[in-house]
Amino acid sequence: MTRRRETGPDAHLPDSRDHLEAALRSWVSAIPAGLSAEQDANGSPLRRGVSVSLEGHPGMGKSHLGRSVADLARAQGFRVVSARGRERLSRTGFGVVHELLGPTADGQDPGEAAFGRVDGWAAEGPVLCWVDDLHWADSASLATLRRLVWAARDLPLVLILAGRALPARESVTMVTRSVDHRLVLPPMSDMAVETMAHTILGEWPGPRLRAHLQACRGNPLFVADVLGALTAAGRLTPAGRERVDLIGQPPAAGAGLHAHLDSHLRGIGEAAGELLGALAVWGTAATPQDLADLLYVTPDAIRATVDAAVASGVAQWTEDRPEDAAGDRAGARLQFVHDLYQERADHLLEPGVRRAVHRRAAELRGTAGQSPAVIAQHLLLAADPETGRDGALLTALRAAAAEAGAWAPAVQAELLGDLRVADPGAEGDLVAVDQAQAHYAGGQQARAVEIAARHLAVTTDRQAAATLQTIVLRVLVNRGDTVAAGQAIERTLSVAQLPGGVRRQLSQLRCWVQVLAGERAAARASLAPLLDEARAAGDAEVEYGLLSSLAILEYLDARPATALDVVERQRGLALSDRAKVESRMTSLIWPPLFALYAHGPEVAQRVSVDARRTGARFGARWLDPFHSFVAAGIASSAGQWDDATAEGDTGLELAEEIGTGWTSLAVGERAGLDARRGHLAAARRRLDDFAATGFPWQFGSPDPQLADLLVLESGGAATATAAVAAARRLWSTAAPAGPLWMLRCAPDVARIALTRWDPDLAGRVAGDVAALPTTRIPLLAATPDLVGGMASGSVDQLVAAAEAATRAGNVPLAATAQEELAYAAGSAGRADIARPTLDLAVAAYQGMGARAGADRASARLRTVGIRRGSRAEHRTDRRGPASLTPTERRVTLLVRDGLTNPEIAARLFLSPRTVQTHVSHILAKLGARSRVEVARMDLPPGGVEG
Repeated sequence: MTRRRETGPDAHLPDSRDHLEAALRSWVSAIPAGLSAEQDANGSPLRRGVSVSLEGHPGMGKSHLGRSVADLARAQGFRVVSARGRERLSRTGFGVVHELLGPTADGQDPGEAAFGRVDGWAAEGPVLCWVDDLHWADSASLATLRRLVWAARDLPLVLILAGRALPARESVTMVTRSVDHRLVLPPMSDMAVETMAHTILGEWPGPRLRAHLQACRGNPLFVADVLGALTAAGRLTPAGRERVDLIGQPPAAGAGLHAHLDSHLRGIGEAAGELLGALAVWGTAATPQDLADLLYVTPDAIRATVDAAVASGVAQWTEDRPEDAAGDRAGARLQFVHDLYQERADHLLEPGVRRAVHRRAAELRGTAGQSPAVIAQHLLLAADPETGRDGALLTALRAAAAEAGAWAPAVQAELLGDLRVADPGAEGDLVAVDQAQAHYAGGQQARAVEIAARHLAVTTDRQAAATLQTIVLRVLVNRGDTVAAGQAIERTLSVAQLPGGVRRQLSQLRCWVQVLAGERAAARASLAPLLDEARAAGDAEVEYGLLSSLAILEYLDARPATALDVVERQRGLALSDRAKVESRMTSLIWPPLFALYAHGPEVAQRVSVDARRTGARFGARWLDPFHSFVAAGIASSAGQWDDATAEGDTGLELAEEIGTGWTSLAVGERAGLDARRGHLAAARRRLDDFAATGFPWQFGSPDPQLADLLVLESGGAATATAAVAAARRLWSTAAPAGPLWMLRCAPDVARIALTRWDPDLAGRVAGDVAALPTTRIPLLAATPDLVGGMASGSVDQLVAAAEAATRAGNVPLAATAQEELAYAAGSAGRADIARPTLDLAVAAYQGMGARAGADRASARLRTVGIRRGSRAEHRTDRRGPASLTPTERRVTLLVRDGLTNPEIAARLFLSPRTVQTHVSHILAKLGARSRVEVARMDLPPGGVEG
């Protein structure tokens, strides 16, 4: 199976159209062959699908290439669906998605429905989704397509997204930068142009024709149109030896493709030009009746003109149905052969005529009950800046914005922007607030701040100003800009006569920002007086928020049980609207993490499910990525690394959707798992991508630095010096990050110090950790004995560490302790302890898929004369029913019961995307190609029962 980059677009593009098409075809062909594979020959994770962005100038043949690849996919048994963006529908929420995947039932989230539909199709076999003219897709569809790009990592799904680089749109860029391969379609070579001419003319072009075609600059549409025009004008003649050439002087080349198309359209005739102008204004395929109504005539009156437009090669029928005796084309609609013809036909209309036809189109579409967004688009284009306020336009824009509603906030924001432009004075404060909130809800945080800041400078409405300032603060905090957030809070607090309740809320938010930024001392100093003030004022909501900050500080100071006590204090507060408060704050996220360190993974997993259940009941969707991050950390500590990667990947995808900057903990965790599993290139790309964002370290914990250290460690001798330097730097940041962080990173820093010949650093780590209190943090209670035993070589200390980590259920820490115990015992000549302990460590590493740990442990022990038995005797199977994690076993049972992924997600309180990844892992481990095969497998009960 062809390997592809695990994240991000290709850096090197195919150097010709042939190479590009060959690459596309190879990726499509590889999908059915690789459905049951889990890893490639190098042990790197394989994806089951592929996503491709295909960019090119107008007329370069993107549509032709997409159709060619779609035909190949059909021949290989794919379900193929397609859609295209249209300028006139660019403000219609989910317009492209509905064309691609079908309509959505009333009351159902169209994005979720589309995601579930593709998932269901993929359960039956490979799927190819091809979207053309992506640059005109509506924002809601683009958000759904981005989710499908991510889903292609785990589904047999090929996603081909073709469009122009210009006009540039942020929502389009967010999709194209997420794909596996970002390709640019180059011009045709001279030989390809000659071959195309031979295909069209049936003969090869002679020298004068070849020279003339060079003005087409390798653009297929240009070539085809020039050849058509020359043929229609009788300018070609046989030139012997199956060749054809120009007659007389070559025609003027013109200024380029646009000039040539304009000349072509003008030459069709006035009646056909008027008809094509009406079709361009309509913007979508139109029936003869639609066009007749636009032109205030009957269909019979334009029959000959329609035929002339089709004969010109500019327009075509969408359905090739035979005419009946009366010459009707029942159900057929007319459309342009290429959208460039539509653009040029629209360009050639006189402005006054264009506005009049748009107004007529809006009237007809309104009578037909079509979407208010389409009507509003026509009325916007019909508006005359000299005539002033247009009541019909404002009504249509308000209706369209209301229609976008909760499901398409990004589209709603765009429509509200149109409304502000159309009528700047009416309801300005209300519209600006709604638009900023819609941009925020749609993940377009920069736009939300831009609009809020612009309107804050001019509004005199105190309530609107307060709401807009709140939006700005929420955006700044959400995207991790704690410096700007702190400055904005201080500016607001300096306002004279600020109401006490507002002042308390801002002070509480400032404390939380300090916690997020890792300013633990400053947050501690402000907490006690703020809590006293909130209690005295009876402000339970502010007290609730302050307790969230206190709980995190206790957790960071290695007192998770105390943090859980603080959570209980929160629950005892009498809130006027608990659902509103809790859904707006992060207090639902952290209790499972506190429970992990206080009580172990098993308890934490139960608390995590409860937290997700509560979040779902409150409708707090913005918390979903953080629930996934916490679940990933719990699964990682339990040694269930397949589950941890599934949750981590889902969380990072959801975090990108909401635009949060608080991803450092998750990125560090996920990149660390990659490094420990030997996927160094994937880990490095993940860390580089995070560094490029400029996002801060959450709580001041340098998790990405730890992952970077693990990558350097796995580089062997080539990176030994860099690894030691990185270990020293990391430990220098450990104390400011807090006791919990010191306990978490100490074993890795100490091991690298010892294996890279820096015993002083190992001793310093052991001494620092020995001074930390660990009695109230069972998950990491083994760490002092572990790093102390590593530094001193004490077998007794390492025995105690291994036993403590095992009791706590910390599988990775137990494996590390067993590795170090085996090495210390081997160094002391205690082979009776070293060999069986090495087997335990390697088995644990293999069970987690930690190839780097297993290889390292075996190599270290060989240096002291300890070797394992035969590989077959000690192999831990990563395939088959026994290899399934507990979550994968539960998912397998529900798959066998016939539940869909969304149904499984609802049952287990997981994201459908997480379930999708679990199913992908299950198929690979069981060697199955589809869910149907899993359902039919005769699996041993013990292999799947959780």
